[in-house]
Amino acid sequence: GGGRAAPKIRSLADIGDSELQLGKRDFLAALPAQVVRSGKVIEIRSDVAQLLRGSRADQRTDVVLASTAALAAIKGADGERPVTPADITTLQVKGDGGAATILLKMRYDDTVGDVRRYVDQHRTETTPYELRTAFPARAYADDGETLRAAGLVPNAVLMIRPKKAV
Repeated sequence: GGGRAAPKIRSLADIGDSELQLGKRDFLAALPAQVVRSGKVIEIRSDVAQLLRGSRADQRTDVVLASTAALAAIKGADGERPVTPADITTLQVKGDGGAATILLKMRYDDTVGDVRRYVDQHRTETTPYELRTAFPARAYADDGETLRAAGLVPNAVLMIRPKKAV
């Protein structure tokens, strides 16, 4: 038969590592120095180079442990690591605009309003905000709601988001 020869299909296994490897300098050279999006100049090459360097200072996230009543209750006077009571929740409140993460130890029956008061003490911005969770996607607007009723126990991550103008 006069059949055609099947074309050779190459897979990544067929290609040597040398073809897949791209040096950092070559990779950066292939990137645009900057792009313009929505009228703003965005540095690309220098920002990616900084990410590739992996600066330790950039990877550090500031965390502030707020002095709450629940934290005071679980701290042992003898200096040993305290045992956290069962009705204490740990909340991480991620700041807006790169602000520090606030770590709160609170009782299950403390309220969303109590959380907001501690956030206000540590927040540098003065703009109105809402407390939200990513999953489930929800805003916590009722300051009288307990952390237990809000589902923020035994721990949760909250985000501070600017309030949208109505």
